[in-house]
Amino acid sequence: RRARDSSQSLSRLVSQKKGYKNIGNTCYINAMLSAISCITCFVNDLMDPALMGKMRNLPSSTGMALKTIVEESRMKDRSTINPAILKTAVAKNKHQFSTYQQQDAHEFLLAVLDQTHEEVMGIFGSPKDIAGPQAYTTPSPVQRNFEGAITHELTCTQCGN
Repeated sequence: RRARDSSQSLSRLVSQKKGYKNIGNTCYINAMLSAISCITCFVNDLMDPALMGKMRNLPSSTGMALKTIVEESRMKDRSTINPAILKTAVAKNKHQFSTYQQQDAHEFLLAVLDQTHEEVMGIFGSPKDIAGPQAYTTPSPVQRNFEGAITHELTCTQCGN
């Protein structure tokens, strides 16, 4: 009886999980979406109503496509999610993703992040090179979550300069 109850619980859990539809050699997209959707701080920043209110003017943008897919993954009544809108949005600027050939997940991730960042910065018109503490005030979820700066300081042990 315990095994049957455990099996039924597992079946319910598995049936509640959502997946991404493979639309033809697109497992690289699905892998990237699975990974990026687990980065809670990025997803929360991407879903920020102030940001999305301004991005609504770019309905076919990479950022809006990513937001739409994240929203669909949160819906309880969806069993599979079609990543075609994201593939199409990325392929507008990165033609290597316009085909249905196998691609690299990391390259696709970089394209998604770069395009989303450029779209956000194009809307808000913020300075190009934000570094240090000001980086946390940028409207770009990409910059807030994936960019950083390393600084170092050398001091002469003899003169202190």
